[in-house]
Amino acid sequence: MKTIARNILFIIVAIVHFDVLSENRMSIGTYTHFKPKPEHNNKPIIINYDYFYSNNEFYGLALFNNSFGKFSQYIYKGHKYDSRFNGIHYEISYGILHGYKGRYQDRIPINTEEGFGIGLIPSIYFSHKDKQSFALSLMGSAGLIFSYSRNF
Repeated sequence: MKTIARNILFIIVAIVHFDVLSENRMSIGTYTHFKPKPEHNNKPIIINYDYFYSNNEFYGLALFNNSFGKFSQYIYKGHKYDSRFNGIHYEISYGILHGYKGRYQDRIPINTEEGFGIGLIPSIYFSHKDKQSFALSLMGSAGLIFSYSRNF
């Protein structure tokens, strides 16, 4: 319960901090591992908020429990790239990842003892109607994120 309350607080802070009258996107997703292990989190949920400050540039914040059940955050900048296919576009985000500490510190390639590391996530988005989309994102060599997004 404490983790859920903390996640809700971070979401509220993120929404208030960013200008909610601009183009924004909220997403909820889950992830799967290429090589699942018994130690992996069996209830993976990711919630993220993206603030588009231009048509193809955005900042974002993702909140989730990592593969080992530890509360984690990813604050990032991203770029959107159009494709030649109708309803499909690509994105890449890069930023600071936090939450992989202690015995899980080596699970991401570049990480500090305090649990701050570097994240880079490529994604492909499939638009459904004007304000909805589904995405598939790559978590390095660990797995895939499946998400649903709504623009507002």
